[in-house]
Amino acid sequence: MLHKATKDTKYLAGIKKTLLLLAQEHEAADDEIVIAATVQAHTYNADFVYNLWHQEVSNHEELSQNSECPTTLSGRTFQFNSPLWWEPKRRERPMTYYVGGQQKLLNSFPLYLPSKLWVEVLGWIPSHDNPLIWYKNDTPIARYEQLHGELISPAVGYFRQPKLSRWIVKKSAWSEALKLLKNMK
Repeated sequence: MLHKATKDTKYLAGIKKTLLLLAQEHEAADDEIVIAATVQAHTYNADFVYNLWHQEVSNHEELSQNSECPTTLSGRTFQFNSPLWWEPKRRERPMTYYVGGQQKLLNSFPLYLPSKLWVEVLGWIPSHDNPLIWYKNDTPIARYEQLHGELISPAVGYFRQPKLSRWIVKKSAWSEALKLLKNMK
């Protein structure tokens, strides 16, 4: 007979694997790759959140399972076209930032924002019509999507709703990015 801790560990490992597959593969085309995602799933007695992101690390360090997701204060997208675009100073350079702060309008902003690397190093440009689609040389190469499941238990200020939020990039653009950002993990 397995001990409860062993059962729980196997159970959680199975959930983690399932959420990772959902984040990376659900309705993504064969020529696309997910570079940042959050999956939120709920059962009758537990809530699960899985975050996936890429960031540059120094040669001697590895990104661990326990690394903290890089965050920023605001999910507003108008800053992409501003010379005053602000992002936190970090030793590592992330591809995206998880949006924190106090957001009153649920689902009115992307959960991840692109970092300045997209513009300054990779030459990716946001669409003027839709800041959730990015281009390189007039070709769309990245897009943000947010998929929602069935609302489980609505309560004032809190929603238990399965959600998948992610940035998807063309594999060809990602391959080019990795050549420029050699220590991206």
